[in-house]
Parts: sequence; C-alpha cells; structure tokens
Amino acid sequence: MLRGGANEPYFSFLFDLAKKCVAGEVSPNGVDPFLYQDALKYLASIKRPEVKELLESALTCKSHDVVMLAMLNLIYNQDSPEMPKKFVLNELRGPPYRYDDWDLTMKIAIILNDPEVNEAGRAFDRRTQESGWAFYEDRKNWPVCTWIDDYVVEFNDPKMK
Repeated sequence: MLRGGANEPYFSFLFDLAKKCVAGEVSPNGVDPFLYQDALKYLASIKRPEVKELLESALTCKSHDVVMLAMLNLIYNQDSPEMPKKFVLNELRGPPYRYDDWDLTMKIAIILNDPEVNEAGRAFDRRTQESGWAFYEDRKNWPVCTWIDDYVVEFNDPKMK
C-alpha cells in the first residue's frame, strides 16, 4: 500500500511495529513472533528520513538478523552506506567482535566495495593468518540476489532491478 502511494495509517502502523523490533520487544502471546521483524523488513524499502534513522538505530540491536536487515537496506534502499561501512570496519579491525557471523559481515564488506574496507579486509587476513577476506574478494561479482532475499523485500537501487 505504501509503495502504491498510500500513506496513513499504514506507515504509522508499520513504523510502530518496526520500532518495537529495533527495541528488542517480544511479540505478545498469540501474535506471530516475527511480526515486528517483518514490519521492519517491509518498512525498510520505503525511502523516508525517519525510516533511515530507524535503520541506523537498528545497527545497535542485539538481533543479528535485525542488524543485517538494517545494513543491507541502508545500502540498497536508503542510499546510505556510511553506517554499515563503520560497522564492517569495526568488525574487521576488532577484536572485540560484535558478531561471529563472518559470512554476512564479509559479504556486506564486499558489497560496499570501498578502498578503506578493502584494506581493512586485507589487514584482517594478515592479522588472523586466514584467507577469509581473499575468499570473499574473489567472489565480489557473484550476484547478491542469491542471499539477500531474507533481508530485503524490494530493491530500490536501480542496479538491482
């Protein structure tokens, strides 16, 4: 409805549920436990300043899925890769590490395709004596659509259509 031009009360309804997701609230008994996260996922493709702010605040959420949903939508749907870049740089330059899901962190790092992130990835490999960054860097041209669907409902990025 929102993508079709409708506004209220649909936006407020989704926004209120999405705020509960970011706050880490649990759905009450009898309500689908993924309702709040689904609301955030659908809202994330709507380009509005308050959505961008909510997604940026979601980067501090305890839920790994919420953080990844926020990062990917900031990059693809909000044209705002600055906060995801900071997050990825902190992970690559850690410890301490916030998450131990290196698969998604590395995939997002490759999506950013940023010289500073690339250097941090190479330094990560040297420091850890692993080849995690090199593995993902070799796959930077693989289609993102093969794994991003769980986090992005619709791509507003023209390159993704």
